[in-house]
Amino acid sequence: MESWSLLQILALQLNFLSLITTISATGQCYYPNGDRSTDTPCYTDGSASHCCGSHSICLTNKLCLSIEQPYQLSRGSCTDQDWRSGSCPLNTCQSAQPGAGAAVVWLNGTDSESTYCCNSVLVDQTSSKKFCSSINGSPQSNFSVADGYIIPGVAGLSDLVKESNSTSSVVANKTSTATTTGSSTTSNDSRSVAIGVGAGVPLGVIAIFTTGWALWERRKRKRASLYPVQLAQPVVANDRSFEVSELGTNAPKPAELYPYPPRG
Repeated sequence: MESWSLLQILALQLNFLSLITTISATGQCYYPNGDRSTDTPCYTDGSASHCCGSHSICLTNKLCLSIEQPYQLSRGSCTDQDWRSGSCPLNTCQSAQPGAGAAVVWLNGTDSESTYCCNSVLVDQTSSKKFCSSINGSPQSNFSVADGYIIPGVAGLSDLVKESNSTSSVVANKTSTATTTGSSTTSNDSRSVAIGVGAGVPLGVIAIFTTGWALWERRKRKRASLYPVQLAQPVVANDRSFEVSELGTNAPKPAELYPYPPRG
């Protein structure tokens, strides 16, 4: 009986250690050569996932997009240490700089299709033709990149608040269809009302202040027109007074200039 209890305890301990290993492996990311990275998994459902850094945005095409200039695409890491899972960015700069992330640099293309290189692009000075090159200068093949959509709530967008499941599914999945629910509609309406009130209150205060100021100026001018104009007081200088008189209505007008010289 005692030996059976001991076996049960050992089994529980092994299961517990296995659970801890699974949890740590799920949250840990690795580069293609097996080295650990500090990236964050782009999917947190417990399955294998590609990973991106804290200053990058996770994309559904298993690449990362930097949130800093020049907004560079890159190949990050993966939660599968052996890089055998299809959730890893396989065949995308996997052999280029395997112990770190690799930049995915645009080479050329059209509106419908573009080609990319790993880490660097060189230009032939003679023909001005661009081609892919590794860090040591050896030529490499270019490749295309699938369309990608933003995955919110992780990596560089970890602080992004998800408004609803239907909204986030549109952002994260290209083929998904959003279904508007009553709760999301209510939240949108509430946010619209809040924005309208926030913008309307200061505008109303400004309008009231402007109207009051205009009425005050109008009343001030009206009062000023009711009082007679006071004549200027005599000016005294060296014990002598001088009367300051105003021009009458019959004062001579200044001579006008003719457009042409007067005839002699």
